[in-house]
Amino acid sequence: MVDIINIIRKLGGPIIARSSRLKGLIGYSRYSIAYSQESMRAPLIEIFDALDSVDFNKIRELNLRWLSNAPRKIDSANILAPFFPKDASAGPRQVIALAKFLSSKSIEIHFTLFDNIKSEQVSIFTNALKFYDLGDSKVHVINRLNDVESLPHTTLGIATYWTTAYPLLFMNNVDAKMYFIQDEEGFFYPAGMDRYFAELTYSFGYIGLTNDPVIKDWYSKIMPCFQVPYTFLRVKARKDPSNLGEVRKVFTYYRYAPRNAPELVYGVVKELRRLYPSIITYFVGGYAPGNYGVSLGWVNTERLLRIYEESDLCLYFMFNLHSGIIPWECMDAGSVVITNRKLNKHPYLIHGYNSLIVNPTVNSVLRAIETVIRDRELRRSLVINGYKTVDNYLNETQIMWERFYKDLTTYTL
Repeated sequence: MVDIINIIRKLGGPIIARSSRLKGLIGYSRYSIAYSQESMRAPLIEIFDALDSVDFNKIRELNLRWLSNAPRKIDSANILAPFFPKDASAGPRQVIALAKFLSSKSIEIHFTLFDNIKSEQVSIFTNALKFYDLGDSKVHVINRLNDVESLPHTTLGIATYWTTAYPLLFMNNVDAKMYFIQDEEGFFYPAGMDRYFAELTYSFGYIGLTNDPVIKDWYSKIMPCFQVPYTFLRVKARKDPSNLGEVRKVFTYYRYAPRNAPELVYGVVKELRRLYPSIITYFVGGYAPGNYGVSLGWVNTERLLRIYEESDLCLYFMFNLHSGIIPWECMDAGSVVITNRKLNKHPYLIHGYNSLIVNPTVNSVLRAIETVIRDRELRRSLVINGYKTVDNYLNETQIMWERFYKDLTTYTL
């Protein structure tokens, strides 16, 4: 049998393989290939087969009815989450921040894991919650569709990835159902079953929740949607804008997925290596082909922060609706962000102020890089304004959380 995992790993492909076989849909599903009966685990096969019995209009009516009465008291929330360890990646960090804020409002927090989670994974997950000061949270595991009936009643049920939106359909012991949308995840896949099941979740009638204003504007056309702040890593030491030195290191987020324009990254770094052989490019997220930089794949938080601090430029290409977390972290480190134009807006990146936003072609990106290399004053200005952007946003973060809670408890249709 052809070992497709190793083939795709060598290509830097869309699957981040954590074992010798395909992982389940919950947790690593965003990197899965088309769902076949062989690659799907039994719980989600069972759910997909039961979809015909679900009336999405009734779920929408349930949520609209809950929103029509105010003020609302929220006693508890059950967060359907993928498994994550203590060193959580960007997506789970957003979920952790939400849970911590709700907990600060004396809301009892539950986490529900799904899809054949093993006992050792539950232990790792529980320790992660303790690490993030969520040790009082109650953790539940459901392995079959009927298991949802054993979950305790909570005020809210909150899906956090598109795959977790499916078991939430069958949870009847909640007063309202919410969906923490971290991107329009249909864009993660080409046309086919993956995309169908991802996009179908937006018709379930869930109340929306997001940290991105572009996502909020989009989903608000479907259902009411609330917004929380972005949560991003902070570096330990920022660069001194008056003493930046030469451009020597470039960070780039590399994933072999169309939304991240791997062909653009490859073309840029290939030419960059030819034009500036002393500049080192670090590929984080996946393994790039060729010998044009240092491919690191997935790195832990400590290593990632160190790379941010050492990098002078941040090449970040994304064609999804969501604006991304990485540019925040690069700006905080004083790494100049160069990103692509796209059809929807960049809500916090401003061309020529805190970043350079260019046409997504190799020559356009190279011209931007050369501009930053040659124009020291522009680079200094971009770094300073990047710091201001981050600091101003962080100063507003608590206000944004409180506004979210007020809207969640008092907003009426």
